[in-house]
Amino acid sequence: MSRVDYLVGGIRISVGEQSNTPGPRTHITAFVSALRAQGIDTDLFLASSAPLMGRFTTVSQSDYGDSSAARVWVADLVRIAVAVWTGLNLFARSLRRPAPDLIYERIAVLADLTSFHARKRRAFRVVEANGILHRETSADRKILKMVRLAAWLEARVMRKADLIVAVSEALRQEIVSFAGIDPAKILVVPNGVAANLAERASLRDPERLVLGFVGSLSAWQRLDRLLHAVARQRAALVAAAGTRQLAIEIVGDGAQATALRALSAELGLTDLVEFVGRLPHDEAMDRTATWTVGIAGHERSSSERMYHSPLKLYEYAALGVDLICTRSADAMALEASGVRCFYFDDDAQVEAALLSAVEAPPRSATEVAGVRAQVYADHSWQTRVNSVLEAATTGPELVVLLSLNPPDGTTRFVNQIAAEMPPGIRLRYFSWPTALFGRYDAFHLHWPEYRIRGGRLGGPAKRLLYAALLLRLKLTRTPLVRSLHNVSPHEGGSGAERALLQATDRATSVAVRLNVVTTAPAEIPASTPLRTVLHGHYRDVFSAHPQAVTTPGRLLYFGIIRPYKGVAELLATFAAMPEPELSLAIVGAPRDAGLRAAIEAACSADPRVSADLRFVPDDVLVHAVTSSELVVLPYREMHNSGVALVALSLGRPILVPRTEANTALALEVGADWVICFDGELQPEVIRAALAVVRAPGRSGAPLMDGRDWSAVGSQYAVIYREAVQATKGS
Repeated sequence: MSRVDYLVGGIRISVGEQSNTPGPRTHITAFVSALRAQGIDTDLFLASSAPLMGRFTTVSQSDYGDSSAARVWVADLVRIAVAVWTGLNLFARSLRRPAPDLIYERIAVLADLTSFHARKRRAFRVVEANGILHRETSADRKILKMVRLAAWLEARVMRKADLIVAVSEALRQEIVSFAGIDPAKILVVPNGVAANLAERASLRDPERLVLGFVGSLSAWQRLDRLLHAVARQRAALVAAAGTRQLAIEIVGDGAQATALRALSAELGLTDLVEFVGRLPHDEAMDRTATWTVGIAGHERSSSERMYHSPLKLYEYAALGVDLICTRSADAMALEASGVRCFYFDDDAQVEAALLSAVEAPPRSATEVAGVRAQVYADHSWQTRVNSVLEAATTGPELVVLLSLNPPDGTTRFVNQIAAEMPPGIRLRYFSWPTALFGRYDAFHLHWPEYRIRGGRLGGPAKRLLYAALLLRLKLTRTPLVRSLHNVSPHEGGSGAERALLQATDRATSVAVRLNVVTTAPAEIPASTPLRTVLHGHYRDVFSAHPQAVTTPGRLLYFGIIRPYKGVAELLATFAAMPEPELSLAIVGAPRDAGLRAAIEAACSADPRVSADLRFVPDDVLVHAVTSSELVVLPYREMHNSGVALVALSLGRPILVPRTEANTALALEVGADWVICFDGELQPEVIRAALAVVRAPGRSGAPLMDGRDWSAVGSQYAVIYREAVQATKGS
């Protein structure tokens, strides 16, 4: 990689010291500087640098906040005209310059600069997304009327890119939902730390304790909530500061500036709170270096969740400043690097976070220097840039067809694999036309029996198609990677099905087991590699949902309800337990009408039994699991269980039959988390399990190291490349 063209389509964005867009300015200049530090010839093209465009850089975000509809329509037309004008300027400029290896575009509303680039067909195309811009501009800022056009163009820009850089995992999921992008095509690259901040001297005065905020004074920062909290806790905060002078500094300007100043006066805080106004970036960072605690009140805007990567968190951390902030992936990553964070999730918690931050003992200069060094080591812009360059230069892309339906935003196996597949692997999802005639380099097969059995096509038709698929794989020498979820199908099949499954085993290029005890089926040749990739946990998936208070004595079964999972036996066992303090909840969709009727009859007969017989959303599932004291999974056959891992991820112990796989899981996470029983489920088995759960000295959480989905995705990527190389090279 020797040349990069970095394109910025936002017409308000400039990179001068007096920029009206300090956040984008910092991001862009830091990223470009890191590229140039790698010896890469980087050409920065700003839409605002085109002839006649400089005037737009003087427009502040608040200038159009209360605009009439007509004025916003005019602004949309101006945006389109400007996009064409700046695009033509880029075309002329790129004609005169050498072709870049990579074109990096910071996406903007109603703009598509790369399409105007004269050398675009020869370059790897990267698009950076900092949000779903058409939604933010229309719903939050209310300065966009051509919403459909903007949404279409934004999705088009994303779909044409070879790689999308998203600033957070939450944004990656938003992009998948919005534009239908393959998650494997999206690389999460949060904001970072600039070297000049990491090297800047700390200017903290030990006689003062300063809480500070720097940034745009917009509604979504909720500084009004901060001021109210300070007013309510003023006496306690001053007392907690002790001999140090307590002060609050707010640096920045924006739509809420006037209202916030008025509120400060109304609350009697003018002697405590100073509104500094907007400062050049270097001066703002000098001011920040004097603070003890930095405040970031980021919340979600028009989206269902907060998907931004707050740059100020990294600036605060780089200067050795503690954080008061909402809980986000960025904040938790900085906390892992040693930054002291005080979190809040609602109005009541703001006051507690303020008091905790003020009461916290001061850190020594040596401690602060150590944290700053670690923050830079973990989160430097150089590290961020390297991840993009690595993704853009990772060998030829492999296309892998999964035997699964596309991700649907739930917690299914395919959703987790797709979200964590590293760059260089592009996943496709199953349809018979794709499987038989589509282009892919490897086929990853899960639960083969489901591709053989009936459905709309009928059993015989599916078996014929499946046989044709095996023939296609053999003729094209396409490797078959097989995940061994079960030792054998849970329900028996026909002789024709068994023959096809045996043929599948013989055609397997690499077998993947999900635990260390699985043995390969006998039909798989002994020379076939057997790899182990542990099933991932669900801690991150469910972290956004609040947990319930545990109800003593509550037992829970959850998951799809099928005959082999022993729900009927669980109901019978529970009926034989007269203890009034016990209760049983059944959550999940029955696959059998008789099972549904039996569960409903049990609910009618015993008020301690309740049921929610459907596929429940994540928040309902988290509440059901975390309100239980023990999850009971009395399967007649149990090898790998995603349900068991969901329960453990949410910190709930499970009662399961003793199998080799469950014994291995108990050894891994702790025997007081995976409680195994022998024989049939009996009342005394449940009573003994509850005694284990209630015994003092249990560990705080099950040990699930090595089960991060990012590790799972990376291991599968290695296996795909291994399988392709071995098959094509043999």
